[in-house]
Amino acid sequence: AAPFAGFVPEVSSREMWDLYFCLDGSGSVGSDGFVLSIRFVSRAIAALKSIGVAFGELGARVCVLQFASAVTVEFPLSADTDALQ
Repeated sequence: AAPFAGFVPEVSSREMWDLYFCLDGSGSVGSDGFVLSIRFVSRAIAALKSIGVAFGELGARVCVLQFASAVTVEFPLSADTDALQ
């Protein structure tokens, strides 16, 4: 089954939407946990692409935020998912 089967029931490659990932960067997560969070973001984007989600100015865009004692925009809202690698 597709990784997001049932979660995103009918995805059109022509839909425009914004996807925000909020990663916990606090000390309680630890460096290993933070690396797992980053890996999740990468895999989630790959899985969405595999089910037909088109990333682009006329499609989906991604933003990555990190929070701890403050919020940091690590990756501003963009269609360039290759820059996340």
